[in-house]
Amino acid sequence: MILLSEVQKLEFPFTDEVEEHFILKLKDREILINQWDGSILSEVSISKWIKLENLSLDLHTGRISIIWSFILLLAVLSILFFIISGFVISYKRLRYKPTNIYTLEKSELIILVGSENGNTMKFANTVHTQFLEQGVKSFIIPMNQYQIFPNAHTILFLTSTYGEGEAPDNARYLEQSIRKYKQSKNIQTAVVGFGSSQYPNFCGYAKKIERLLETQAWTQKILDLHTINDQSMTDWLNWVNSWNAVSGIPLSTLETTYLTKNKKKYFLKYYLKPK
Repeated sequence: MILLSEVQKLEFPFTDEVEEHFILKLKDREILINQWDGSILSEVSISKWIKLENLSLDLHTGRISIIWSFILLLAVLSILFFIISGFVISYKRLRYKPTNIYTLEKSELIILVGSENGNTMKFANTVHTQFLEQGVKSFIIPMNQYQIFPNAHTILFLTSTYGEGEAPDNARYLEQSIRKYKQSKNIQTAVVGFGSSQYPNFCGYAKKIERLLETQAWTQKILDLHTINDQSMTDWLNWVNSWNAVSGIPLSTLETTYLTKNKKKYFLKYYLKPK
């Protein structure tokens, strides 16, 4: 007796000719049946390669189980999520890609940025632009490109933290580079960390960089480490005010200067509307 669950396919005769037969394909064999009297003409076992091919088809189409079909659906949605999120991250990085008008050798103020998804780079770019507008020879690069800065008098370190206090992708080589490349003169430094206080290692990588710089003979810290929680504009403007008090190169203290286009529209609409 053949169970219906074993049947994979039944091919009907194309014509009424005696040479045409029913072809019954089961999971483990293929049966040729006479269309007139129902007799079995031949029975051939399916090779292991055909079985593997059928198994592969079952796994890829989800036809073996509704549960497996649901799992495949989740897998497809996950792939789409990673594609879209990857595109968004890449877009942010390209959107805030820094532009330098001075060469590194001639630059006096260096901004080193560690950013995983582009948010920290956004703040750094805004600072860089303001320096350039004031005629300061500013140069902005990812932290991985740390090297000797022959004409620099100040280096700003702006970095986020990835995972459990680890470096963002574009800052993973900074620590070894600082140990390798010793600056030839004293340089002022300041570190700003971006992160979320919901995580136990809040701004962990920025703290690690701060400790490392304190061991270097060439560094002159002009500001203590400042942390920015969840891109808080209050935290950021506190650092801006501290910077303005010691640097002699003032930055804007207007919140709208550092907002993205959409956030700026929201701010202007709900906070600066006439009363």
